[in-house]
Amino acid sequence: MQDFINRGLVKDPDQSLAQLFDERLPLYKKYADITVQGAGLNADEVCALIKAQYQLHQQRIGNVDKEGAQ
Repeated sequence: MQDFINRGLVKDPDQSLAQLFDERLPLYKKYADITVQGAGLNADEVCALIKAQYQLHQQRIGNVDKEGAQ
């Protein structure tokens, strides 16, 4: 990502993307309903993990119909 102005990314003018991520990471972790560890997995495996974790989350909050779909 090179063009922060057209992207609409809110950051300090001299702040790198890595610095912005480091600043925001605690908030991402605090407010995430689910997280998955994707290191060493391909895209399909990560998607399957996200789907499974999402379904478990929906069950925990009672937002699932009889077939398990939302």
